[in-house]
Parts: sequence; structure tokens; C-alpha cells
Amino acid sequence: MFVIFFSIKWSRTRIYYEKEIPTLKGLNGSFSGIHNGVLILAGGTNFPNKAPWDGGEKEWYSDIYVLEKKENQTIWYDKLSVSLPRALANGVSINTNQGLLCFGGDNKKGVFNTVYLLKWNENTKEVEIESLPPMPIPLSNMGGAVVDDIVYLIGGQQEKDNVSTNNFLSFNVNSSIVRPKYSWKKHQDFPFKSRIQSVVVGQSNGHQECLYVISGLSYNPNHSRPYDMLYDVYQFNPFNEQWSQKANVPFNNTPSLSGGYLAAAPSIKKGDAHVLVFGGAGGPNQHLSKRMEIWSKLKDKSTLKFVLPNDSNKITLTSPGSPVCFPSRGSPRHH
Repeated sequence: MFVIFFSIKWSRTRIYYEKEIPTLKGLNGSFSGIHNGVLILAGGTNFPNKAPWDGGEKEWYSDIYVLEKKENQTIWYDKLSVSLPRALANGVSINTNQGLLCFGGDNKKGVFNTVYLLKWNENTKEVEIESLPPMPIPLSNMGGAVVDDIVYLIGGQQEKDNVSTNNFLSFNVNSSIVRPKYSWKKHQDFPFKSRIQSVVVGQSNGHQECLYVISGLSYNPNHSRPYDMLYDVYQFNPFNEQWSQKANVPFNNTPSLSGGYLAAAPSIKKGDAHVLVFGGAGGPNQHLSKRMEIWSKLKDKSTLKFVLPNDSNKITLTSPGSPVCFPSRGSPRHH
């Protein structure tokens, strides 16, 4: 696994590759985000002995790693005294000023409803873990984003390898007139096709901040075709709690689809009118071997150039397959 730092400028993006995360093998589905100026990476899965197509068995982890950058030097803290209370992956992580929120997830024993707040103590160089009120239901592989200090969770699975759902939950990060801090609300179900691994992000609709649900995968193991790749887009307006459908994701050469399939991709809002989506499933290269070949070629290049809106933010990505992305400063963002 490797870490990428993006420096966004007016017309180009420079990519810097940092030291690889100090694990024997890469991690997928980890919780990840920023607190007190460091990157926190927690949990995750991999196939330690053999690849899945060779019969390898998946393992889950509870380890926590921290990346700190000081004076152009990268420091990994991998001997921390704490770890997650259980091995966990495939949940949702959200940056807040209080710490990194980690929602749900799964391991080989099942799906969980736990919520943890991970905080970096600059003095002790340790991660502190606080347990918060659990979700009303267990969930993994859901999408999530924050809008005006409220975290929204969409879809997911309530049981391992089971059907995708239409769950729609919200969690108050701070106190408000109508809701206390760290309180849950179960909304009416997401009124469209059930899904997992959607791209979910908050952004303005020109008048106020809204929630956007983009693409994802609808799954039912009992159907002859269990996987349904989606390319639809929806907006939720928190002011009137109304859903509306938007234009589909444009065609991105995903085989057998007329629209553009995206899943398990990190995303952030950009300015007042754009959303950046990085990688994920979709496009012409659906086979893992081809996608890994692309990442290998990408890693050999020191600079990539493409047009982006002007901004001085920096973004960090961790590993292919790990849905993590965040700005280095500013308000909380989706991962």
C-alpha cells in the first residue's frame, strides 16, 4: 500500500508518493482521515497468504497507523499502544474537528453498529479512542458524507454478503436546536434502488448544502444476476427532506452499461459547484489485474497533469481499493 499527496493548482496536479504504509501487505476498506494534522489509518482487510482467485482467505485487522509530516519528512507511527476494539473494515469514516468518526463495518464474524471517535494526542503521540452511541442497525459497505454537521449514511448491508439495503440514517456531530450532539435519526428509506459502495458527498445546489448519492452497486445473492451496476444520481435537500433525481453519470466505458458506473470511490466537494471523484470501480478496466497494472504504471510517474478548478487544498489518497480522501484543512469531508 502506498500514500499519494495531491497539490491542486490552477491547471495541473502534482502527485507526490510517500513511504508505503508499514504493513506486510496492503490494506483494503480501512477507516482513514485527518485529525490534528496527521493521517490516521485504522483497520482494514487483505489476503495475507494467497490471492482470492487462488483460494486465499480474507483477514481483518484492528491495527492503527499514523502518518505525520514534519519539515518535509514523513514519519509513520506503527507501534501505537492502542488498536480498534475489534478487527474491522468496510465502514464509513468522516473527518470532524473532534476526531475521526468511524461508523459500522464488518469482519469475519458479522456486521457491526459501533461508532468510534479516533483522536490524535499531539503530546503523547498516541491515538485515543472514544465509543459513541451506536447506529440503530448494523451496517457495512454503506456510503456516507457530512452536510452542515450532520453525517448521513446511505444503503449498505446489514448482514455479511447479503442483500444491499435502502437504509438512510443521520448522526448529529454537534448540538442543534432540534437535536442533541451525537444523536441518531432513522429516516424514511432511500426511495430508489438499494445499493452498496455508493459515492456520497455533500455540496451546494446553488442555494444550500445538499447530499448527493452517486452510482454504486445493487446486490442480491438470490438473483440470477446478483450484481447490478448503477449510474444514477440523486440529491437530498436537508431543508425540506426531499429527494430529486439528477443527470446520470456520463458513460465511462464500463462494459455493458450505457451510463458511467462508479463505486467504492473517494470523493470531496470542490469549491461551490464541483465534486471530485477519484478512482474506484468502473470504466473499461474491471478486472483487478488490469486495474493493478494501471496503478503500477501510475506509481512510476512523478507528475500527472490535468485541468482542475483553482484551489490550494491538498488531498491525500491511501491505496487502490481503500475509499479514502480528504483535504488537509477546512471543514469535514466525506471519505
